[in-house]
Amino acid sequence: MNYGLTIGISFVLLGGFADGIIRVVIRMISLEQMIRDLPPEAQKAAREFVEYLHSKYATPKRVGLQFKWEGALVHLRDQYPSVELQHEILKEWND
Repeated sequence: MNYGLTIGISFVLLGGFADGIIRVVIRMISLEQMIRDLPPEAQKAAREFVEYLHSKYATPKRVGLQFKWEGALVHLRDQYPSVELQHEILKEWND
C-alpha cells in the first residue's frame, strides 16, 4: 500500500510558562485516501495521470499464441495437398 506522510507541528506550553516543548505528529495517509480527499476535477486529473504512468511503465501481460486462423483454409483441403498449400501460403506472404 502506498502512503503519504503528513507532519503536524504544535507548540505545547508547560504550566503557563513560555518554555514549552514541540510535539511532532506524524500521520500516514494512503494514496487512495489522498485521492478521495481531492475535489472531483483533481480526482479526474489524478486518475488520468496514473493511467498514463501505467501505460508507460506497466509490464504488458503476455498472451499465448492464438490460433484464430485455424481452420480458415479447410475449404481448400480437397484442392491441394498440404505441402502445395504451404507453398501457396508462402507465395502469398512473399508478395
